[in-house]
Amino acid sequence: MVKLGIGHEELRGLDFWFFKMGIWKPMGDRYEVTDFVEKFDRRYRVTTEYLDFRLLHQFANEQQMREHLRRATMVLAAQQRKKAALPSVSIATLLEFAGSTPDGRLVRAVAAPWFEILKLIKQDPQSIYQIDPFKFEEIIAGAWHATGVFDEVILTHRSGDLGRDVIATSRTLGSVRIVDQVKAYAPGRLVPANDVRALAGVLLRDQNVSKGIVTTTSDFAPKVRDEFSDLMPYRLELRGGDDTLNWLVQLGEGSE
Repeated sequence: MVKLGIGHEELRGLDFWFFKMGIWKPMGDRYEVTDFVEKFDRRYRVTTEYLDFRLLHQFANEQQMREHLRRATMVLAAQQRKKAALPSVSIATLLEFAGSTPDGRLVRAVAAPWFEILKLIKQDPQSIYQIDPFKFEEIIAGAWHATGVFDEVILTHRSGDLGRDVIATSRTLGSVRIVDQVKAYAPGRLVPANDVRALAGVLLRDQNVSKGIVTTTSDFAPKVRDEFSDLMPYRLELRGGDDTLNWLVQLGEGSE
């Protein structure tokens, strides 16, 4: 029998954990140790009759991580095959512009392809990751215009934008000026704190900015929200992938 070098209190819930990790399985009226323990023995070359619980837990986590990586690799491979099988979609004209400003181009209207892209995103949310990052900035600029709230929406220049990809201004009630930093990232690629700090710096330098928003298709690195909690939600908003997707879908439905 395998002996565990742990106390009686630590045995509570251990059976469930062993089953969950596949360390043993029921065989009629007895339990049978799976090949998990054999792999563990090979990994640590255990020679004692006592099984170090901490090493076992570490090994289980390693095995679980390997399984996660294996599954992630399969998903990525499937996505690549799907992407390769899809015909390239031309979205050259998403917006109509009314001219230029020192900050960028002034959006006059959204073009028909913009609505088609939002329909595609609604039908297949994964398609959002196939959009070119610069085109995604146009989609977000079009979204701000489509809200009908802002008198002026500017898609900034591709270089020297100072962390501002879209500037939306409303003068209807006082003066509200929002700057949006757009990050079209693949799943798993998290927006780092430095990107958010860049936008926070804009808020500090430009007192005419009412609020800054980081809009991403992915999510934010751990503790980023904690770091900027003093600015949220009134001066700074971090719009993660789910919120971005829901926002675009709602705008698309409102235009139908």
